[in-house]
Amino acid sequence: FGDDWDHRVLVESIATAGAAAHRALCLDGARACPPEDCGGPHAYADPLAALGDPSDERHADLTDWIGQFDPEAFDLDIVNRKLARLRV
Repeated sequence: FGDDWDHRVLVESIATAGAAAHRALCLDGARACPPEDCGGPHAYADPLAALGDPSDERHADLTDWIGQFDPEAFDLDIVNRKLARLRV
């Protein structure tokens, strides 16, 4: 829908032999994936601020829509489980 997110991926090495040759592996990362339809990088700060401020009039509606959301959360195990399903 035109949110225009850009993500940077740094490939540090490519294995050409052995068991890891056909597997993508994430070594590190930062922050949670933004919620769907949050408006893209330019609009993301607005709902993020409202989610973090229980006194904000939009807080309850956004929490109902998005649920509990920690923008700083990054789970390396979840990312690697998802990558393990890919055939590269």
